[in-house]
Parts: sequence; structure tokens; C-alpha cells
Amino acid sequence: MIEERRNREMEERRAAAGGVVIQSPTQTSTETSDDPLAQLGKLKKMLEADLIEQSEFDTKKAEILARL
Repeated sequence: MIEERRNREMEERRAAAGGVVIQSPTQTSTETSDDPLAQLGKLKKMLEADLIEQSEFDTKKAEILARL
């Protein structure tokens, strides 16, 4: 009985929440690859977090700017 009530409550919550939209990784990467400012911002954050070196940042930045 408790399990049935729990399942019913979960189903009601799912229905009340509505649909869930999940973007595929290709959509997200396509949006990012189309926006050079977003790419440069992401690279800058990676540089500041020491995830990439300055030379890697400069190389990628030059590639992005060359595509403009």
C-alpha cells in the first residue's frame, strides 16, 4: 500500500512537471561552435582555471579569429 501511494505521488509529480527537453551534445556543440565569443569566453575561463596553457589559448584564439 505504501509503495503504491509512493508510485502514484511520483507519477503525479512527473505529470505536474511537464515535459523535459534534453539537448543532444551535437546541438550544444553546434551552438557553441557557431558563436566565436562563446568559444573565446570558454577558452579564457579554461586559461584562468589553469586547464590550458597560454600557448594553447593563443593557438585556439588565432584559429577562432581566422574563421571570422
